[in-house]
Amino acid sequence: MIKTGFSKVAITNSLEYKKCGYTINDPLMARCMVILKDNKPSLILFMLDFVEFPEPFVTAFRNKMAKTLHVNPSIIILHATHTHSVPGISYLKHAYFVKILIATAKKAIGKACESEVSYTKTEAGKGFNINRRWDSKKYFGTISIITNQDCVVKNDNVYVKGYVEKELKGLGFPKIKVSPSAKLESPVDSDLTLLLFRDLKGKVTGGIVRYASHPTFIAHFHGNTISCDYPGALLRALEKYFGGDFIFLNGCSGDLRPYSKDYSVKGAMVFGQKLATKLINASKHSGFSLLDKAVYSAKKIQLKTRTDYERDVNKLTANFWLLRETNTPENLAKMPVLKARAKDELRWVNDTMIYSTFVNFNGDKQYINRKNWPYNLGFLSIGPANYAFFQEEVLSEMSGTLKKRFPELKINTVSLANGGSSYLVPLKEIKKCGYEYTCSILGKDAFAKVQNTAIKFISGHKEKK
Repeated sequence: MIKTGFSKVAITNSLEYKKCGYTINDPLMARCMVILKDNKPSLILFMLDFVEFPEPFVTAFRNKMAKTLHVNPSIIILHATHTHSVPGISYLKHAYFVKILIATAKKAIGKACESEVSYTKTEAGKGFNINRRWDSKKYFGTISIITNQDCVVKNDNVYVKGYVEKELKGLGFPKIKVSPSAKLESPVDSDLTLLLFRDLKGKVTGGIVRYASHPTFIAHFHGNTISCDYPGALLRALEKYFGGDFIFLNGCSGDLRPYSKDYSVKGAMVFGQKLATKLINASKHSGFSLLDKAVYSAKKIQLKTRTDYERDVNKLTANFWLLRETNTPENLAKMPVLKARAKDELRWVNDTMIYSTFVNFNGDKQYINRKNWPYNLGFLSIGPANYAFFQEEVLSEMSGTLKKRFPELKINTVSLANGGSSYLVPLKEIKKCGYEYTCSILGKDAFAKVQNTAIKFISGHKEKK
């Protein structure tokens, strides 16, 4: 017999947000879904309103919770929605945080019941999310468009002239001009899905929403504001309409961001409510059936880390401060564009990221000198839907490849599940350079290895069925 249960709790107080000057717009949440088989947990899925949790933190959290809940840590998933409107992990009260999660899981287990499910798949469509990576087709590579400010927007198309010129000028290249016809036109993942659960009396108990886009409406524009961003507004709208407790899973959105003319708290609320309306309308045509299948399995692999950043802790610290002082627009302006984009800027951003992450681990040399990175994959087949879970900020090519490879499986890709310390970037995109790879600690073959492993992993599930 299969049972499912949902719960939620505010987790804002697990962060010492006042120390870093944050104010609360809306509370951060921990949401939990459990699957029980013969009254024993077979999956405990957490959705956390947080930007990301590095893999070592996640591993420690999972082990602590598993011990208390008397389960195998492999059945626990910690997924970060990736809202940027939250203090960093250095402000997290670890023991209190884990205590909250355990209580939330117990609550969901206590509410578990036999369920009927309904699966809805629609599309957000053009004008909702955008692939932010723009390939210049020139020798300075790819530039990531973080906002629509300084761009020209016409008919839901974003023309990058203005934004790119401003960024290049900031790097010391004021003479480079961008064509007015240059626009963002890379593929996006427009899938918007809802797996809805109700008890055998017809009362909705919860649901799983999946969409792929950065929750960045607020953080970059309104300073230290705590918010769930658009996923929070989306879930609140669904809960108001259906009842129950819902969770949001962010897809492979490392290169996807929301399209909007209003990056603000109000903009996030409107965006989330529009997505909810699309799901509500589409769900009216979906029927329910008894949930008689729910299978989750996990797989671990090892990925090679990059070899082009400084691994010596003392040198890394020295390099960080040296680069901070010397990588100015004036110095970059004296160098050819190719060298500046591919060398100095890349090294600057990478050393900054590595240094910042290292600080979180209080000087743990073993962490910074890892040659292999533990990577967790997960696959959930539940009712009519399937979910593939990945670590890191995975670029959207992963979703496109798996949908083409397994068109019959209705696969929902999910990133930032059980750890997210950097980006997972395809080799062809690495060759274009760009922000995402500068902030990656994984080797150039990592994306291909994860993708090939996922294909074999999912194929194994098909054969078992």
